[in-house]
Formats: sequence, C-alpha cells, structure tokens
Amino acid sequence: MTDKYYEGNLAGRSEDFLAQVALKTLPGAVLVLKSCESLLPMAEDIGLVQRCVDVIALKACNESNFPTRSQAEWWAFELAPLSPNSLHKILAAMKSHGATPKTLATTVSTYGKKSMTVLLYLPSNFPTSLSGDTLSHQRGLLESFVAILPPDSDAPLHTSLILCLLYASNFLSASNACHYVLQRRLSHAIIQATSDNLLAVTQDDPDDRIRRVFSRLIGKEESEAHSA
Repeated sequence: MTDKYYEGNLAGRSEDFLAQVALKTLPGAVLVLKSCESLLPMAEDIGLVQRCVDVIALKACNESNFPTRSQAEWWAFELAPLSPNSLHKILAAMKSHGATPKTLATTVSTYGKKSMTVLLYLPSNFPTSLSGDTLSHQRGLLESFVAILPPDSDAPLHTSLILCLLYASNFLSASNACHYVLQRRLSHAIIQATSDNLLAVTQDDPDDRIRRVFSRLIGKEESEAHSA
C-alpha cells in the first residue's frame, strides 16, 4: 500500500486526497471525522482524528471571527452529525485556538438543537410507550452530551436550552450526575439572567415545560429540606 512497493500507491493517494481535498474545507473535515468514529481506535492511533479535529477547530474559529457566508453560524450546524465525544475534542481544540466563550456557547447550543431535536422539544403528550431500546438510546445521547458540556465560564448556555435538557432528563430518567449538572447550570443561568430574559423564555413555552421543571425542582428542594 505504500510507495515502497509502487510509486503512487494507495497510502500516498489517500494522503494526497486528505491534504488536497477532504481536509481543505470544514464540511469535508467533518465528513472524514464522522467516518473515523466507526474506525476507532485505529483512526486515533494513526493521527487522523486529531488532524480532522484541528482543521475543524481552526476553520470554525476563523468563521466565527470572519464569516465567509451570509448564513449565521453555518459552521456550527455542520457539526451536528458528529458524536458528543468528537464535539468534546473540537471544543477543546477551539479553546486552544482562542475561541471566545460566546463562540463555544454557540457551538454547543447549535449542536444540541440540531442533533437532539426530539429530546429538546418533548411535548407534554409525548408517547410513553416507546421501546426500552429507544429510551435507552435517547438517555445515552442526552447523558453523553451533558457530560461534555464546557464549564459555564467557557460556554454560558441560554436558559431555555438548559431547561429543555433538564425536562428531557426528567422524562428519560437520566442519571443523577446528569440531573446535577443541568440543575447547577440552570441555577447559574437564572442568576445571570434578567427578568426580561426569563419572561421571554416562559412566553415561548407552549407545553408549559418550564413551570413543570421549576415545580419539580422546588418540590425536590422542599422534600430534601424536610428530610434534613
């Protein structure tokens, strides 16, 4: 496969394709990284995963600072097909490239809204007869995403997104660790939010999810206080 046996063999051609075509653009690098997810750990061992991550992170930072397209945050939408683990690597690389907290928050929020639409917009009458495998998959997706969220100081998330995630975690009976992270982030977001921000969030809540989330949180706090 290498040039040791034949000039221009598969290894050389693959490298040329990666360098001159696939890793020249952000969408191309995302496509290669997505392919790598089914080839782990080999793809990591040969350094291909890190190459993709570096390209994506650098181009995402450049696009956030100097947009080349009219569509806002198009680069963040491109990351939606990736796994939470891949996103985690990209966020770390973006931070090392000097990405601002706003850029990191945009990346996380857009990824969450695009890749977990079903979880973020669960209506109150969402069918509860889903199979165990489906619920387990959705729970795993949610917990994986929450587990890689950057600290609030690195990526302050919008209150409405955290509330949707928290509602989904309650519905899916996510782990205590997942609940704790989301409740802590919600507390931080509420402290930072203005009354107008909170009013806008509650008005854009046709299924009354926010009131139910707060009711559950308050009820849990009271229960813990009585048992103390």
